[in-house]
Amino acid sequence: MLLTAAILSSLSLTSSFVPQLDSFKRIQAPKAKIAVIDTGVDFTNNPNLIADTENVCEVSSETGLYQCHPSQGLDLLFSTHDLTEHTLQDNELLEYIQSQSLLNQGLLDATEFATKYPPEHVDNLLNAWLSNSHGTIVANIIASENPEAHFLNLRIIPDQSAHEPRIQPDLSITEEERNAKVLTMPNVEQEQELNQLLLAHAVAHVRTYINAALYMKQHGVEVANISAGFSIENFVERIIFDSGYETEAGLVGKCSEFFVNVIEQGMQEVAAIAPEILFVIAAGNDGLSTKHIYPANIEADNFLVVGAVDKEDKLASYSNWGPKVQIAARGNAHEVGRLGLKIDQALDGTSFAAPRVSRVAAKMKDINPRLQAADIKHIIVSLAQKIPDLDGKVSSGGVLNEDICLTAAGFSKVYSIKHAIQEAQKVDANEPPHCSI
Repeated sequence: MLLTAAILSSLSLTSSFVPQLDSFKRIQAPKAKIAVIDTGVDFTNNPNLIADTENVCEVSSETGLYQCHPSQGLDLLFSTHDLTEHTLQDNELLEYIQSQSLLNQGLLDATEFATKYPPEHVDNLLNAWLSNSHGTIVANIIASENPEAHFLNLRIIPDQSAHEPRIQPDLSITEEERNAKVLTMPNVEQEQELNQLLLAHAVAHVRTYINAALYMKQHGVEVANISAGFSIENFVERIIFDSGYETEAGLVGKCSEFFVNVIEQGMQEVAAIAPEILFVIAAGNDGLSTKHIYPANIEADNFLVVGAVDKEDKLASYSNWGPKVQIAARGNAHEVGRLGLKIDQALDGTSFAAPRVSRVAAKMKDINPRLQAADIKHIIVSLAQKIPDLDGKVSSGGVLNEDICLTAAGFSKVYSIKHAIQEAQKVDANEPPHCSI
């Protein structure tokens, strides 16, 4: 999402936060632990977010994983990446905000300000802030009605090179790129080499999620929010293009199917490794079927894919859809991001629908710690509030029904899952519940 200079006036620093005694008591509370697999969570400037203080990570660099922030999480790396750039951008954005304040007070020359901060440069700073703030905004959505949530931070760092495996790459191919490159159709041998390259990418993606799953198991995670993903067809097209071949539709389609098959098999292993973890996955913002949207195309008992609805409870124009999208939720956000900054303009995306479901899943686990990931998913999907516009677009045909899901979680402490759902439905219909066990 691109931000313009006009939005700058709505950026503001949140008030300082002084931890009270109850904040330290909450750290000791036995609450469900939520992993945020995203761009990172800024705990320092968002002290309302409770980091997993027991997290100690020592992972071999050969796995592609290592600890970035002590006691705060893990970086999911496919290759080396310059982490200092984010800090420099953050510092410059803070300097800009301070300069803008001085300008408004008449303490800074307008010409000097305009020269130092041209609109295009400011837009770049804002877009970098927004991109880096994504995980923090997601975590704040989860914490907004679940202030005792405990977070494990797993940060995705996309690689910038064309031939290294990437989680969330920039896939767009510009006209300038196309015009500057001579492309040919691959022969049989070259097509086999392409498949080997795609296989390497697929294995790297799966290996990263396997390592993440093992890491989350080690630290007792029960809900993992994944507001990330990409179009497999676009990804494959980029790989073919960068390899010097024509991005002919038939070739892209064939290679995409190969990539999908490898990824699906591998991600089933991820699901099997950590059946106790509910993976809540954003459906994506392409306005398309999730058939070739990774990882929203994966179906497993403990994978729950979330689409987005707008303020009228209609499928949002940007939201992906399809039989593997099982529930929908509101896809807007006003929450605080990195550096304790926020904007007044709402952000939209399935990225912000998924954490609403993760929040409810964690609260259900708090109510009944014996609930399994598949049970939580079954309750959420079974108790979806039916919306006509979602029929045929979301498998449950409805949106998240938080109150009734929490009620069912309560009933599940004494009833079977099936019976708990039935009793919750009676409460939803204002019928007297059946009290015998």
